[in-house]
Amino acid sequence: SWLPLNGPHWEYAVTTDPDKPPADWDGRITVPFCLQSPLSGTDNSLRRDVLKALRPPLAEGLSRRQALWYRLVLPRFPPSWRSDEAKVLLHIGACDFAAQVI
Repeated sequence: SWLPLNGPHWEYAVTTDPDKPPADWDGRITVPFCLQSPLSGTDNSLRRDVLKALRPPLAEGLSRRQALWYRLVLPRFPPSWRSDEAKVLLHIGACDFAAQVI
């Protein structure tokens, strides 16, 4: 069985320090859509200073001095996944550079 993690329950933040997780989050984003997509739901929540900073050529809109962070608190796994024999595989798709699971 599988559990999709797509949806509007993710948080995102654009930071200038790619090594330090954000203290504050810029808003919610609908995954699997990218930050600039109208389907992501971020258009109305992006701060003006963040919008001005978004320029190509990297993951469209991010400069080399910025990082785009996503955060999701995982839902409670189904009981059948919590047995000693169960293994859970987390597949992270469409990651441009790096992913860290905490």
